[in-house]
Amino acid sequence: MKNIAVIGLGEVGSYYALGLAQGGANVKAFDILMLKDPENKHFSELREQGIHLAWSMEELLQDCDMVLALTTANAAVVTAESAKPYLKAGQIYVEFNSAVPAIKEKIQGLLTGIDVVDGTTMASAKQLRHKTPVNISGERGKEVSETLNQFGMYTSYIGDKVGQAAALKVLRSIFMKGFEASLMECLISAQAYGISEQIMDSILEFFETKPMEDLLNMFVTTDVVHAARRGEEMDAIQAMLEEKGLNCVMTMASAQKLHQIADLGTEEYFDHLPPVTWQSALKGIETLTAK
Repeated sequence: MKNIAVIGLGEVGSYYALGLAQGGANVKAFDILMLKDPENKHFSELREQGIHLAWSMEELLQDCDMVLALTTANAAVVTAESAKPYLKAGQIYVEFNSAVPAIKEKIQGLLTGIDVVDGTTMASAKQLRHKTPVNISGERGKEVSETLNQFGMYTSYIGDKVGQAAALKVLRSIFMKGFEASLMECLISAQAYGISEQIMDSILEFFETKPMEDLLNMFVTTDVVHAARRGEEMDAIQAMLEEKGLNCVMTMASAQKLHQIADLGTEEYFDHLPPVTWQSALKGIETLTAK
């Protein structure tokens, strides 16, 4: 699979197209904006660096082995619809937009007869460009991952179902964005008490006590036996912040989640002792939830 078509020449699409071309792939690309501004300097520079520019979707998809769709999440379905009339059996359509799993699955259903693969960029491409970590899933995902890596990209195959790569990214955001939001609420509240510097120092000191893997395991395994007490502590903090007129939406949500876990009966299930691994803790929650 050496002939690769790229739909969308924005920042990420351009990085990937150039990186793949430099790695030895035959790269052909198309962007709808080319038709509106054919003399655009950006497109001219890409052509000078080895990217063959196609001037229609039909021309783009002729004789290609793999298609990388890199437009936007909002345009993902429209992009697939535009490509559909010109795709042929045997070609692989890699849906690379940062869309939720349902959109990826919808595109798979739309492109009947075409092998659809889910590709999800896991970080900003500004620094690492085509070497940015990417997760790949789908029935031909392993083949896609190996091919892209052969031409210089940095991808990991994670499963055979379209939507798994997208789910990994968006579900990770629950922690990543939630952590950011909790940190902001903590620091804003600390600022009101005149101790923001001390709070930041204390947090940094805590995260230096153990490797991150051990800390995350400790969070999960101890929560299942101490959720009730920790929930009550967060209730008290919520009341404290509300009394001072501070926004405490993350504190409130933390209390609700801890009470929810406690109400399952996790402390009794684990006989008041933390399990050894976070996987065991999740298995217990899964068992109790199914009752």
